[in-house]
Amino acid sequence: GSGAPEPGDAVVQYLGALGFEAASSEEWRGRGPNVVIRVTGHTTSGAHTLYHLDCELQPSGGARREAWRFSGRLKHIRMGLHDTVKRNLGSGYRALFLGIPFAQRMRPSGTTSRLDTWCRRLAHCMSTRVLAPRLVVIVLRFLGAPCEMKDDAFCTGDAIASTSGCAGVDVDSSDSELDGMLAEL
Repeated sequence: GSGAPEPGDAVVQYLGALGFEAASSEEWRGRGPNVVIRVTGHTTSGAHTLYHLDCELQPSGGARREAWRFSGRLKHIRMGLHDTVKRNLGSGYRALFLGIPFAQRMRPSGTTSRLDTWCRRLAHCMSTRVLAPRLVVIVLRFLGAPCEMKDDAFCTGDAIASTSGCAGVDVDSSDSELDGMLAEL
């Protein structure tokens, strides 16, 4: 072959580098780290509110944990996480997120709390391997999870992008650029 990995192989390798055990892009094998996503607050930058998500992968067995922060506008989090997860889960979304609505538009009171509750549920679904490996890759890449693979093509290249949808989304890009990238999902 061309030497390029198959998309499913890229998903398995990317997740493996982060401590997850996937058999394919659709099936899990073994355990993975506990995923934590907490909304720890928000700041205002000009006319925009940025929500801060503290993310962590807590491996079992004493392996090194990964922790990082993602900051983004609610509309970008809605498109990159909520809408993508909902679309990928289809009719299963309602059962997994029953009683846990995503944050409302226009920043009404309680937005940070609602977003935090939704993100905690998402993390639980990732930790318990309810979401398919390819969807976990989408979420981790959107949130900017650290990638320490030897071949950077797995972190930034087309191998994962072809299965993950929003690979390479830059939350600081203009709305029209982001809308275009997410429309291709």
